[in-house]
Amino acid sequence: MEALQIIFNFLSIPLTALLTYLYTRSHYERKRKDDLADREFTRRAAAYDMRIKEVREYVDGIHNVISVLISFNTIFQQETTSERIELRVKRLESYNEGLFPSTTVMSINMDSISMLHDARLIELNKLLGLQLQRIYKWSKDLENPTEEIIQQKIKDAEDFLKFLLDTNNIVIQMGTRLDELSQSVK
Repeated sequence: MEALQIIFNFLSIPLTALLTYLYTRSHYERKRKDDLADREFTRRAAAYDMRIKEVREYVDGIHNVISVLISFNTIFQQETTSERIELRVKRLESYNEGLFPSTTVMSINMDSISMLHDARLIELNKLLGLQLQRIYKWSKDLENPTEEIIQQKIKDAEDFLKFLLDTNNIVIQMGTRLDELSQSVK
C-alpha cells in the first residue's frame, strides 16, 4: 500500500504540473484573443468615429454655405436697384470670402460618407449633391453679375429661398443621422 502511495505521489506531481501548464496556457491564449479583439474593435471604432467627424465637418460646411447664400438671396428680396445689390453683394462677399470655393473642397469628404455604409446617409447625400449643383451655378453667377443676372436673381429670389431652405432641411437630416450613427457602435 505504501508503494502505491509513493507511485501515486510520484505521478500526481507531474500530472498536476501538466494540467496547470495546460490551463494557464489556454487562459493566456483566451486572454490574448480577447485583447486582440478589443484592440481590433477600438481600431475600428476610432476609424468609424473619424469618418463621422469628417462627414460632420462636411455637413457643417454645407450648412455655413447655405446660411451665407440665404443672406445673399435676402439682398435680392430687399433691394430693387442693381447698384445697391452689387454693392451689398460685394460687401457680403468680402465678409464671407472663401465660402463658395469651400463647396468644392468639401467634396473630398464624400468618400467618408460611403465608408460609413449607411443607406439613409448615402441617399441624403445624393439628394444634397443634386441640390448643390444648382447652388454652385447660382453662386458662380454672382462672381461677375450682369444686369440681366441681377434682374433674374431678383425675380427668382423667393423660389430660390424655398430651395435653399429645402436644401438646409436635407443638411439637418444628415446631421441628425450622423448623431444617430455616432451613438451606435459598429
